[in-house]
Amino acid sequence: MNRRFLFVSLSLIIFVFPPAATAATIPREYPAQELQNYFETVQILDDTKSNLYPKLIARFGKKPTYSDDEVTAILEPKDKYPMVDFPEKGEDRVLPVPPGAMSLAQVTQYFEVQHTHNPKSKGSIAAIRDIFGPHPWYLAREVRLVDQFGDQKKDYVYSDDRRPTEIVKAAEAAAPKSRLQTPMIRHDWTDLLYADDMSQPGNETKKVDDLVGATFSYSYDAKADANTWSTIGSLIWPWVYHSKENNVDLDPETLAIAPSVSINRIAKSGNPKGETDQLFFRLGTYGEWSGPPNILDYVQARGAFVYGTDTGFSARLPGYELDIEPRSFALARYRLSLGQRNILWPRQPASKDGSDQSLLDYQLRLWMHMEGGDIQDAGQSWNAVTGSFLRMGPVVQLRINFPQLYKGFSITGQYSDILAIRGRDDHESLLNLAAALTLYKDKETGRKVSLTAQYLNGGLDFTKQQVETFTLGLSMLY
Repeated sequence: MNRRFLFVSLSLIIFVFPPAATAATIPREYPAQELQNYFETVQILDDTKSNLYPKLIARFGKKPTYSDDEVTAILEPKDKYPMVDFPEKGEDRVLPVPPGAMSLAQVTQYFEVQHTHNPKSKGSIAAIRDIFGPHPWYLAREVRLVDQFGDQKKDYVYSDDRRPTEIVKAAEAAAPKSRLQTPMIRHDWTDLLYADDMSQPGNETKKVDDLVGATFSYSYDAKADANTWSTIGSLIWPWVYHSKENNVDLDPETLAIAPSVSINRIAKSGNPKGETDQLFFRLGTYGEWSGPPNILDYVQARGAFVYGTDTGFSARLPGYELDIEPRSFALARYRLSLGQRNILWPRQPASKDGSDQSLLDYQLRLWMHMEGGDIQDAGQSWNAVTGSFLRMGPVVQLRINFPQLYKGFSITGQYSDILAIRGRDDHESLLNLAAALTLYKDKETGRKVSLTAQYLNGGLDFTKQQVETFTLGLSMLY
């Protein structure tokens, strides 16, 4: 009776708690940031393994974690496979000896000298005839194989592209495809670029943390019986192309065509002084290219044909703009990467994807901006001189994030100094200070509503209208 009870008890234990070998079959996952740092070290130790992290992204998309099979596919793209067939044996090879091959006499002499020099060598003329057949000449590859394995056919292997496992096949199928995306609501049309591609797995909830979204505000002054309302935002509908490879060449890794409409409207009833009224229609595009390893990871360019007017469609400004922006992770280990989030105060993540591993981080961006056009009609609201213009200058942006403060809090400072090459040369600088406190966020889609404050002082893009405004309102990111 006791034996039967013991047997049943052990059976239940094994059923409920299976052996450790079963747990070992669970695929391992590695955080993206950990892999990025690891690949940098691998490249330092072996300069033939370059651009590994961009290759991982290009093949499997940008994700918070990657499986063991995905990492192996990038680290070791070639694998050795047993040779089960030798079709060379049935070939009919004729003279003359083709370039790169060796005549039978050369191969015979080679094996004779090799055997004299090293009696333990495996290669022989008998072995090469047995493996690849009797021929008047042989390829160098065949001589090397016989030199290595002799007449033991079971040992023969060849190197080829690593065959994808089921996990790799599934990851490749889930990687982002070139496609028309859903319309997006952003604070500015260029937010599409540094939001990265929302169609890529994991980005929907991770990359929008540092974006503010379109802002709306309203205030009423009872004493003056005046209303003030503002709307600042962009509606973007992008089509995104993804390259299959990450190479340092002219083929972009990412290319997007993004038509958009942007509005910057601050209206004051009974007091038109200080109002802002801009409406821009853009046919924009952006591209991303791989840069030299360990210097620039990516170089991103965005440009657009622009038609500017006001909400009454009385102004007219055809124009264009171009931005060139580098991204570099070379100093990521020192928290000095450019265009990437640098974590200053880490925390132990609670989520499996590691997206909540920061209490305090910052992002530094730097780009060169060029704009040109022709103000053909200033309308009734633009404080601008008509005529053509061409301007160029640097823009620097610093964003400080507190992801775990309430539902997210960020402070952003941006300064531009756009000098006139042709046309109006006043109001060249623009200072933009903003803060945003997230009130609501959908973890599944990344959509959120925030309380925002913004201070703007300087000349607006294109029109160079001088403004100094402070707005407090709500923002929506969709």
